[in-house]
Amino acid sequence: MSSFYLKIQTPEKEVFSGKVNYLVADAKDGKVEILPNHASFATILKSGKIRYQLEAGEEVTKDSAEGFLTVNKNLATVLLKK
Repeated sequence: MSSFYLKIQTPEKEVFSGKVNYLVADAKDGKVEILPNHASFATILKSGKIRYQLEAGEEVTKDSAEGFLTVNKNLATVLLKK
């Protein structure tokens, strides 16, 4: 399965950095799913959940604060308020 690089950061620390198979997040206008080779994209995130699958197949779910999600060239970056 193809993968892409995901970075999740808060102002204080890096929460996660590594390759994943997909990402699902709660955006302001509804849920978004990011897959490998996704088109460049940016959105505002609302408080909710972030779910992603590690390359090995393990699914991870985390609570998330408001923030931003950007995708460019197989790099997804999530910047959270806290």
